[in-house]
Amino acid sequence: MIKAIHWELVFSLIDLTIIGSFGRVKIAKNKKTGDYVALKIMKKVEIIRAKQTDHIMNEINILAMIEHPFIVISSFTQLDKL
Repeated sequence: MIKAIHWELVFSLIDLTIIGSFGRVKIAKNKKTGDYVALKIMKKVEIIRAKQTDHIMNEINILAMIEHPFIVISSFTQLDKL
């Protein structure tokens, strides 16, 4: 099960990597372990406005099923007040 936690409590941002239609992917460092991760931050309002919620849910489900050394398992989610 994925824990909901504020990402800024766990990670410190290192660099901006990619800007996409609904959000950004940033390089971050786990404050506790020192591990580097790709942090995907999406704009929920834009996803809902563009009626892309099904696509995002499909992406999450597909990534959860894949087992590959270059695919990192989702560990954290953060919910906003929308």
